[in-house]
Amino acid sequence: MSIETIQQSFTESERSDLDEFEQRFRRVASGKHLADWLKMIPGLVVLSKAAMAYSGSHERRGRGYNETFAALVLEHARKVSNRVSLKEIEAMKPSFSYLLWLSEGHGRLAVLDSELDKLPLSRRLRIASPVMAYKLVKAVEDAAAVVTQPAVSAEAAATLLEQQRDEDGPTPTEEEMLKVLTRSLRKRGVNQTAVALLSADFDMFKDLAEALHREIRAARLDAKDEARRKATKTSAH
Repeated sequence: MSIETIQQSFTESERSDLDEFEQRFRRVASGKHLADWLKMIPGLVVLSKAAMAYSGSHERRGRGYNETFAALVLEHARKVSNRVSLKEIEAMKPSFSYLLWLSEGHGRLAVLDSELDKLPLSRRLRIASPVMAYKLVKAVEDAAAVVTQPAVSAEAAATLLEQQRDEDGPTPTEEEMLKVLTRSLRKRGVNQTAVALLSADFDMFKDLAEALHREIRAARLDAKDEARRKATKTSAH
């Protein structure tokens, strides 16, 4: 199957997406703006799927896929800019990869819209490239993943509890829990932006810390009870 054959196989809906891709490519080439990049996503998805089908790949990787994808993008880019070269397309591939990543997952584009809405206009305008959009959404995903990693958070809570005199000591304050959890996350190499997002959501930290505090205290009391039972059995013999 040739590139020309692939082009002829596109449906009317796919051709419409590709027309939009071509128009946005022209604007991206003359002056990059995130809105134009994002409008390229449907067309990129069409070309990516075609490249996978042509190369027999189930993933967006491999020499066959990469070469076919670049050739397809170049074909459509040249419809609006005769001077664009394969080298230029290759240089743009990381941006295309970020855009395709945003098109996947659970509502990543919706997350991006939500996070952009939270930013002041001056900062929002600086989010002008796919890599910046990727970092913004990835930070949110990393932050969400942290609260589902009990090993990370439990270690942080346990560290603070060790600083108490005993299990009957005072419950750590919210500020203490926040400080220790944040320090532990940074030591684990969690994305700094994700840490900042979690720190900003103090209620999330508070609820997590209190739950962990209860669990660890209960586990310690259970361990003491078990130790007492074993000691009693040993003395009885």
